[in-house]
Amino acid sequence: MAEDILLTEDKDGVVVLTLNRPGVMNAFNFALLRALAAARRMSLARASSVPPPRAIPLTAAMTGLFKSSMVVNRLRMVKMNALT
Repeated sequence: MAEDILLTEDKDGVVVLTLNRPGVMNAFNFALLRALAAARRMSLARASSVPPPRAIPLTAAMTGLFKSSMVVNRLRMVKMNALT
């Protein structure tokens, strides 16, 4: 069974989203972007409930591990492929 790449936890009305890809320094990829989009949809749906979440912070599974270059390089490749 694959490990969840995005963990969600409700802590007293605060929905905490945790990036869970420590092996690649929590770099974004398309699967993580899809998971974040799904979590956003879920949070927006919950916002219409009573009471709505007070905050939705984004954290990482391992402190100090974050790398943005993967998503930038991937998006650059997608853009280049769209142009050809």
